[in-house]
Amino acid sequence: MMISANNKTGYSQQKIGGTSLFIRFLLLALACVLLLIFSALSGRLASDSTALTYGLVLIVIVLGVPHGALDFTKARRTLGAFALLVYGCAYVAITVVAFYLLRAFPAIMLPLLLLIASWHFGETYRQVFNYQTTEEPCLYWLRAVAIVSAFAVGALPVTLSILFYPEATMRLFASIAGSNAAVISMRIWELGQWFFILFVMLALVFAIWRTMRVGKQEFAVGAIDGAEIIATLFIFTFAPPLLAFTLYFCFIHAPRHTAVALQSLTESLTRKSQTKGLLLEALLMSLAAVALIWGLWLLLPLQPTGTAASLDAATILFSGLLSITVAHAAHDNLCVLLK
Repeated sequence: MMISANNKTGYSQQKIGGTSLFIRFLLLALACVLLLIFSALSGRLASDSTALTYGLVLIVIVLGVPHGALDFTKARRTLGAFALLVYGCAYVAITVVAFYLLRAFPAIMLPLLLLIASWHFGETYRQVFNYQTTEEPCLYWLRAVAIVSAFAVGALPVTLSILFYPEATMRLFASIAGSNAAVISMRIWELGQWFFILFVMLALVFAIWRTMRVGKQEFAVGAIDGAEIIATLFIFTFAPPLLAFTLYFCFIHAPRHTAVALQSLTESLTRKSQTKGLLLEALLMSLAAVALIWGLWLLLPLQPTGTAASLDAATILFSGLLSITVAHAAHDNLCVLLK
């Protein structure tokens, strides 16, 4: 019976893993198609128009935000009732504090939150350089390569936006935290942007080399990892920041993190009823996250200088996402601390 159960779980994990890879591939292709469509319509749709801004913000909320709702699902499976309550309070408290600090100390918090977001975007790419079928992961130099490479990959959205669309990026940063904080953030990032880009290129070559040395299953994972990095380079090179972030966040980052989260939720997906419950829970947590961001905006409104009216929706969105990303990135550590 035990062997049968293990086999069933192994089969479920393999099935979910294969399905998630296929879905990630389709979403990656869809992101490229949407980029081409928006590029073809660029003459008709101004990139800074109010309608387009609100439309992109809505897409992020509907397709991107729900992936973070799995944090609560994972915590519920590993923590007791009291610890789960403490976890929820801590999650909200971290978000509130980050949002308040962004309002109170924008020149410090904006670059710091951008760094945290970059690490969060890139942390799962450490697996590109760490396959269990090889001996190299035991070496300290490879661990260092994995960490630096992951951060460089996660920093690509900010790095490329500043490099190719400095004026639009400056306006977006200023709408979030004011002109002074935007200038400081741009200057800090410019110090290392070429290092980030060159390291990503070297890391991509290294990842391809390692991918060619592993088995069939690891090869498929490595291939989609490399494709995501290339797509990120492509998207942020040819699309303005808000559009590029929407495509990246909804069709690359969210599916990737969802796939990682599902590896620890395999048993919750073995039955349709459980799957529906998981989707409902994700929806409720997403609505709670949106309500939290909106509530913080009303209670602690940021008042940056030089905010454009058309960027108001993006201002609220990015302020909230940067703040909630701190708690989102700290999820695993919170769970370990509360066990």
